[in-house]
Amino acid sequence: MKKLTSILVFAFIFSAILPGVALALGQMSEPINIANAMRGQKLNQEIIAVNNENKEVKVEFSATGDIKDWTNFYKPGDLKNAITEDTAGANSSLNIIAIFDIPSDVPNGEYTGAISIAKLPDEQTSNEESFVAVTQKIDRQVTITVSDEENISLAVSVIPETYDLTPNQPLKIRIIYDNQSNISLTPSISFKIKKSEDDQTAYNVIYPYPEGVDPVNSRAQYEIPALEIPTAGLAEGKYYAQLEFTRGEDSLTQEQFGFSIGSAAASLGGGGLNLKTILIVLVIVFVIIAVVFVALDKMKKGK
Repeated sequence: MKKLTSILVFAFIFSAILPGVALALGQMSEPINIANAMRGQKLNQEIIAVNNENKEVKVEFSATGDIKDWTNFYKPGDLKNAITEDTAGANSSLNIIAIFDIPSDVPNGEYTGAISIAKLPDEQTSNEESFVAVTQKIDRQVTITVSDEENISLAVSVIPETYDLTPNQPLKIRIIYDNQSNISLTPSISFKIKKSEDDQTAYNVIYPYPEGVDPVNSRAQYEIPALEIPTAGLAEGKYYAQLEFTRGEDSLTQEQFGFSIGSAAASLGGGGLNLKTILIVLVIVFVIIAVVFVALDKMKKGK
């Protein structure tokens, strides 16, 4: 995912017109430019509203221009229920996902508009304050170019719960997709486990994209339910896992990692201590020893 490097802009224009009123709502200023968007696809875009006031404010989200009817807003943890407003905490930022739903019948071409955030007046504001609050509306320009050429780019984060398993302990793996394609994806996973020493395949299963789970939208990051791979029947030793992510017969990307079953690290304390834990313990022991030596040295000098 590309880093958000835009600077923040704030609405000061109306403070010149109405002195003494501080406008403290802002959003990312960098224009949103999406090339090669496909008809019938959904594209995710993060929107950040910044509240510099010492109190909560209600923020309204909207879209204008060609993209007005294509755009809906969602909380990051709920991409099913669209919203039009939310609350930004005092001196904090509010993250919202805008989803552009490209119509299936729109012609190729360039479409423009803007994403807007506006501060809503609270119930206790005066008429003058209410007018000023409504004027705190900040736009972020959007340009979407629609084409019929697929452009597929997928990155995957593969995160095992542990690399050291006890015998018969399942291998649990988090899968996080970062889809920079111009189409939605539902990758299948070809999962193989091989023995490190002889490259012999010990496990080979294809996991289709989970049923009932939404596709990974264009420009979106999405974590699917974790995989749980059984290891019953695998002998103790070192292994490596190979994951190939596919769309139909096409390979999108590959990842692999090593792990062990019944290793020395896993057997210590019944399957808890890994190398990181051991190093931390050694550092603590070293510090204790150093403190003791310093104390003894001071005692000798005191005599």
